[in-house]
Amino acid sequence: CDTPRHLVAPSMPADDTAVAEDRKLSFRMKVRTRKIHDTADALTNVKVALACTDRSLYARGLGWFYYIFTHLESALRRHAEHPCFKPLNGLYIERAPLFEEDLEYFLGKEWKEKISKNRAVDQYIEHLQRLESQDPALLLAFLYHLHLAFLFGGQAIRKVVATSLRLPTAAAAAAAAAA
Repeated sequence: CDTPRHLVAPSMPADDTAVAEDRKLSFRMKVRTRKIHDTADALTNVKVALACTDRSLYARGLGWFYYIFTHLESALRRHAEHPCFKPLNGLYIERAPLFEEDLEYFLGKEWKEKISKNRAVDQYIEHLQRLESQDPALLLAFLYHLHLAFLFGGQAIRKVVATSLRLPTAAAAAAAAAA
């Protein structure tokens, strides 16, 4: 597996050519996805703003992400010895346990009985399952993008949630804030 430079463990050397190629690919991805990314960002921001006004809506969204991260992180463990996943062993921050903390905070100890997947989440997970059966390495793109989205947007989401739902910042959105 040709591991992208940003996924290479510090002890694994990567030559300058590989780093330059990764930067070119990253730039091409950014340019080619800019329009759809901007549209998705705008829609996501509206939905997040709406969800942040109501505890039950916010908890429902957390539940959906919980299912997705649980699936992806289980796949990461199943394929820990795969050449593309091996460099992540011990480095990846699992978010599913953080979603569990948030869900318990918002819904109580019986939170698992109070959340459910919707059709879109089921379809998304089915898509991930198909990709995993074709080539588990394809899941890295999903892990990467979801992780970065939470890494860069998480602090802002945590503040909005704390303010909108009148929560102490320390209690709000552990899953969003973990870096």
